Amino acid sequence: YKLGRDDMYDIFGKYGSIRQIRQGAVTETRGRAFVVYDDIYDAKNALEHLNGFNVLGRYLVVLYYQPE
Repeated sequence: YKLGRDDMYDIFGKYGSIRQIRQGAVTETRGRAFVVYDDIYDAKNALEHLNGFNVLGRYLVVLYYQPE
C-alpha cells in the first residue's frame, strides 16, 4: 500500500525493461499493480524471483495476467 511508482520500477526493473506500471487507485484495487515488461522472458524471470519476496512487511504475489 505504501510502495510508490519509483519503488516499483526499482524492484521490478532489475529483471528487465518495463513498458509500464499501473497501480490500483481506488479502494477495491489498492495494493495491486500491473507490471508490463517489453519481453515475456523478463516477465518470467521477475515472476520466478519476486513471487513471495518481502517488501515493507508484506509478501508479493506475482502472477501472469489472466483476463478470465
